[in-house]
Amino acid sequence: MFRGIRLNRSWMEVSDMEPLDILYFHSSAIDGDFVPDPTGIGNHSGAYADKKRFEKALVDNISYLGAFRSETQSLESAFSHPYLFIWTDVHGMLLATACPPSMIEITQKSGVVPGLRMEKKVLGLNAVSLAMETGRAVVVRGEEHTINLFALWNCVCCPVRAGQTGPIVGYLDISFDVMHEPGFVVPLLTHVASKIGAAIGNIEED
Repeated sequence: MFRGIRLNRSWMEVSDMEPLDILYFHSSAIDGDFVPDPTGIGNHSGAYADKKRFEKALVDNISYLGAFRSETQSLESAFSHPYLFIWTDVHGMLLATACPPSMIEITQKSGVVPGLRMEKKVLGLNAVSLAMETGRAVVVRGEEHTINLFALWNCVCCPVRAGQTGPIVGYLDISFDVMHEPGFVVPLLTHVASKIGAAIGNIEED
């Protein structure tokens, strides 16, 4: 009954991009293969922020992280498969994650830990870097990522604004196994991003 029916989508996918723009993202990444560091302090090829920069980002975003944790904790029972939420600051630095207990060790060994720099000039094409460049909700699938680490993940990312129309204060990403269709997750993530943004807006008004 539903076959052949196409709906307009509100998000952007890599398939919407011009080939030269995709190439530009890939070529912007750090030279050589990304070497994951579970400690987040190895600073391999500049992929992780130094301690001073990371600690400053934590201080600047402390109130935002509370809103992120509150909203993601409320969704713990909403997923039937493993997932990873990521919060980055406006510069694409990973500051916090949220996932099921069974995923914690996996993400740490993968080097997806606080301090990882996800912007275009470091990790090339990924959902966070694409959302940063476009200011839109985006989907990046499996092998569309520049870094092989993410080749088995589908990722969705949304900008988070303070209040309804305020400035972007961070980026909310959810990643999960490539076998799962990401389109169904976009409305949920945009809703969560809106709730986090509203909470941040209230904090900044106080």
